[in-house]
Amino acid sequence: MVSQGDGNETRFEQRARETFEASVANLDGHTRSRLNQARQQALAVAAKRPHKWMRTLVPATGLATAALLAVMLQLSPASKVQRNPDAVALEDLDIVSDADNVDLMQDIDFYAWMSQGDASAQ
Repeated sequence: MVSQGDGNETRFEQRARETFEASVANLDGHTRSRLNQARQQALAVAAKRPHKWMRTLVPATGLATAALLAVMLQLSPASKVQRNPDAVALEDLDIVSDADNVDLMQDIDFYAWMSQGDASAQ
């Protein structure tokens, strides 16, 4: 009923196998019958499990769905960053940091007032 070892077992494995075989040999008929019925039920449940392709198809479908969702969120108009026209662009830092343009910095309020007037005229 129990298969023999392959010769590569450790001493612990040999003692465990011997103990198991001794306990199986001491079982009464009713207990063996119940164990056999439980085994048959477990085999029947295992036979009803989905096929191997189904076990790989479900995770692959989930991964594809997640990738599609990520692409859709990336390309959606709501994810586009709205440019703030009042923010100073990095290119404008050259103008501010240049020593020749110090005169522009002295009249910054005037230039801001003029840009507001140009925006409202349009």
